[in-house]
Amino acid sequence: MSDFYQEQTVRAGKLVRALKEMESRDDGPARAGLAALRVGLRSQNGVCLDAMPHVSPYLGERETDKDRWFFAVATLFALHPHDQPQRESLGGAFAKLRKDSDSIEKRFQLLLACDEENLWEQLVQIVSLLKSKNVPVNWFRLLDDLTRNNWDDPERLLQLRWARDFYKPAANPAAQSE
Repeated sequence: MSDFYQEQTVRAGKLVRALKEMESRDDGPARAGLAALRVGLRSQNGVCLDAMPHVSPYLGERETDKDRWFFAVATLFALHPHDQPQRESLGGAFAKLRKDSDSIEKRFQLLLACDEENLWEQLVQIVSLLKSKNVPVNWFRLLDDLTRNNWDDPERLLQLRWARDFYKPAANPAAQSE
């Protein structure tokens, strides 16, 4: 792993820990911080001035095109701060809704088919659905996935990973006990 990606992973972990710590506190500054992050939901990409004090300390010294994902994930966390401890991708989390509705697969396919320009809007919709069903998200994994991969990469490696996790057969407890 290159030094840049290793540093980015460390910063991502620190941001997610800070978000979880903020959410766990039940005080005015923590509630105000989460509200400031949710202002990003009204933006075109999750980046907003209100979130700068909460996210900017976790950005690297060099500006990169991936910095916006730190803001986007912080905003989505503030919308639905239910964290998944297993290192499950967004595709795996969303798969938990498949039994609830026939339209979930279509919604997931829309996410995978969108271009990066429309990814933010799709992520807000997906996380809103996960929130409505109280399905947790592994926020570190989401941030790591978005900052390590290019969504519009012709090989679509991230989309393939999320699809693999979404379509993976559910573990059959009866088969495991044999």
